[in-house]
Amino acid sequence: MPNLTTRFLAGRDGSPNENIFGLFFSLPLPLINQRKGLVQEADANLKIAQSELKEVELALTTQLRSSYQRYVAAARQVEAYRDRILPKADEAVSLANKGFTEGRFTLTDLLDTQRTTTTAWLMYQDKLFNLLSSQADIEALMEDSVKSNLTESKN
Repeated sequence: MPNLTTRFLAGRDGSPNENIFGLFFSLPLPLINQRKGLVQEADANLKIAQSELKEVELALTTQLRSSYQRYVAAARQVEAYRDRILPKADEAVSLANKGFTEGRFTLTDLLDTQRTTTTAWLMYQDKLFNLLSSQADIEALMEDSVKSNLTESKN
């Protein structure tokens, strides 16, 4: 509600017997509403949205870092199985087969070697699954990041 102000002035106009009196009223009209409350509310909402965005970015960064660490570890394990463990296991089965046919190894020795090699192959498949799973996690996080960046740029 605007305040009404009044002013009363008295004085002379320069002539000895002429007095001047004035009465002024002022009433401020809200012609320009600055809506400071709405501006402050919008500012507060912007700050809340920015802090929520930072929270999501931090969570995504943490997930990405974790997925990348799992990916690197799984890649090393897959490489070790593919390059060293499985070739040696396959060679051991081949030698056990040859030794069994020549009569140097028993059937139990041959089966034990085959079981060990099969276990190594199953472990390799598990490590390969971990590698591909972590790779899929990274790709999903990157896709989410790209989508959120596109959404932000449209807004």
